[in-house]
Amino acid sequence: MLLFIFAGLGFTMKQNLTLLFKKIHLKDVWLIIWLTIVTIIVSNTLAVIAAKFTSLASNPSVIPDSSAHPAAEYFLNFSTDIFQLLGEEFYAIIPFLLLLQWFTHTFGWSRKKAILVAWLLSSLLFGAMHLSTYNWNLLQSLMVIGVTRLFLTYAYLKTKNIWVSYIVHLLYDSILFALPLLGL
Repeated sequence: MLLFIFAGLGFTMKQNLTLLFKKIHLKDVWLIIWLTIVTIIVSNTLAVIAAKFTSLASNPSVIPDSSAHPAAEYFLNFSTDIFQLLGEEFYAIIPFLLLLQWFTHTFGWSRKKAILVAWLLSSLLFGAMHLSTYNWNLLQSLMVIGVTRLFLTYAYLKTKNIWVSYIVHLLYDSILFALPLLGL
């Protein structure tokens, strides 16, 4: 799968990674803050709804209740998440860009239609990639993770900058995974 992602990166970016990685501006900071808050609210609301229909699985990256040193474990997890989440952004944005290019060039779709369908499909694919993390819970992976991904990808769509979607994703995960430290 990783090979597919990097092949897609080369195909869509034509070796010009500056198309993905741009400087962050002040307006991007406000978007990051706003989207982090909205994403947390939406994902928690979806989790509450999903919990009415299925038993939700916890993410193994979240600190277990039995941890003798929860703060140390949180920061250890966070130090690996910094790199892992950038990889997850590639797993989400590159398929989006490949689908977008495929729909516009192969099928001749309008850019607006192609963006919408690529956005939805890549978000559902991202959710599906989390199935093993959440004990193959389809509703949780597609509805909670997949729909949450829509907001993270929106950060990229709005700015054309993977750093913005990455920072929203990092803040989102960091805040949610810190909640057990606070007893929430």
